[in-house]
Amino acid sequence: PDLIEELERVLRHRKFKLSQDEAKTLLNQVIAICEVTIPSHTIDVIKRCPGDNKVLECAIDGQCALIVTG
Repeated sequence: PDLIEELERVLRHRKFKLSQDEAKTLLNQVIAICEVTIPSHTIDVIKRCPGDNKVLECAIDGQCALIVTG
């Protein structure tokens, strides 16, 4: 849920030039194809950007093969 909230915030950033409706539609499309994972543990291994630890937590609990960021 934290990462979905962050994605929504990022999609609304002016650099993407999406209307609110476009951002919401895109968010809903992403949610429709994703498996939502609620991490069972917290980790603190990424010191430079602590918020990225949430991505790792979800990846570990979701047994992800890879992480795509950017």
